[in-house]
Amino acid sequence: MTGWLLLSDRDTPVAEALPDVLEAGTLVIELSWPVPTGVLLDWRGAEGQALSLFHHPQSGIGLLWRDASGLKRLLLPGMLRLNGRVARLLFRWNRDDNSWTMRLDDGEEATVGSTCGLNPPAIPSWVLACLCAGRGMTRRDASVLWFGVMQGDEPPARAPWIGLTTPVPTVDGLVPAGLLRPGQWVLTRDAGPVRLRSLRRMDMPSRGSHAAIVLRAPYFARDRDLLVSTDQLVAVGGLEAEYLFGEDEVLVSAGALVDGRSALADNRRATAPGVSLDLGQLHLIGARGCTLMTAHHGPVATMPILPLRALQDYEALPLMSLLRRLKSSDAA
Repeated sequence: MTGWLLLSDRDTPVAEALPDVLEAGTLVIELSWPVPTGVLLDWRGAEGQALSLFHHPQSGIGLLWRDASGLKRLLLPGMLRLNGRVARLLFRWNRDDNSWTMRLDDGEEATVGSTCGLNPPAIPSWVLACLCAGRGMTRRDASVLWFGVMQGDEPPARAPWIGLTTPVPTVDGLVPAGLLRPGQWVLTRDAGPVRLRSLRRMDMPSRGSHAAIVLRAPYFARDRDLLVSTDQLVAVGGLEAEYLFGEDEVLVSAGALVDGRSALADNRRATAPGVSLDLGQLHLIGARGCTLMTAHHGPVATMPILPLRALQDYEALPLMSLLRRLKSSDAA
């Protein structure tokens, strides 16, 4: 349901079935930048196969594949520099048109460097599956945050989701989000009971730019921590929102709420399971005192109207700064 075929640190593939060789695909590797010189990732097979990721500050970053047919070295050359702390390497191959591309970006939109070539290697799916499961791995540098394999050209976008144990109010009482079923009546804060149109189960990377967010009690929910995605919208209200934006309540992405105290980036786990709930329209649901917005599973062009104003992350900075000062004064 997420667009991924394989994800690192999982014993089994995300996809139900894989072909012997992927004729087209993308290997995505997210790195903590800057990376050291040398081998960052190294896998070895029992019959002499090898797959390695390496970096040299003058030569660049590249992949090496070796099997019985020979050695293939794919290099993104040059001195690679970026301002952020996270880099994302995308190696795409298409055996139908006999081409490959490699790109390094800042984890968002800015491209740091790119290259392309012909004659991509035919890496068997079982090799990629073993690599992601950690079987046969001889080296994985701490700078390699996570990696995965997908079929499309671009990685699946980060998506809003809530943790499986998030208590969701229904007409039958609170139900953990992971136990909900389409057709159930969910109690929304803004429209009363609404039927759950669809539910998507997600298993997403949870490190680097995809790190899940822990909303800590009692700052958000009254009596429990909540796990959500960095893009999950959370309602924040009070005098601070009214003072800054003229609104009783605004929506803020969970990632913008991280302050090291009330909301934390959770890098402890490699992948995080969650669900997104589509109620037809965008609605607000309460989770033991924390108000979360539901998701939209249709095309972006048909996105319903938001029930509240959603702040851009840069707009949320003064709000979070004001809230942090108030928390500090309360603690004192």
